Amino acid sequence: MKKYLARGVLLAVVLGCSALVQAAPLSLADKVEQLGEMKYLKLNGGQMLQRNGLLAVQLEIQNQDKGDQQLYYRFRWLDNAGFAVGGEEGWKPMKFIGLQKQTIHSIAPVTEAVDFRMEVNSPENTGAPAAK
Repeated sequence: MKKYLARGVLLAVVLGCSALVQAAPLSLADKVEQLGEMKYLKLNGGQMLQRNGLLAVQLEIQNQDKGDQQLYYRFRWLDNAGFAVGGEEGWKPMKFIGLQKQTIHSIAPVTEAVDFRMEVNSPENTGAPAAK
């Protein structure tokens, strides 16, 4: 009886610890590739976590201009060796009205993805590479 109770307690501890996984804050300089320096759209922050075996990412972007802005983005999912997995994504459009903040949510298409890079582009870019 004590043996089963001990196994039950151990199982409860393991399951409880797995539910406490928290999202890790991101250093966007390492994760986001701007195709030209964006004048008006600013990447404020983000986080990522493993959910049901898949990498989930959330990034916040803000329009710092009073006018409307357009953003195009796509994710490149990487395995633990840094190789692309899950195929190439198409570009996704996103419209921001003046001074609006929006959050981009994305989930990796395969369980092998443990990291990501996000490419972003805006028609209002300067065309010069962003400083790192």
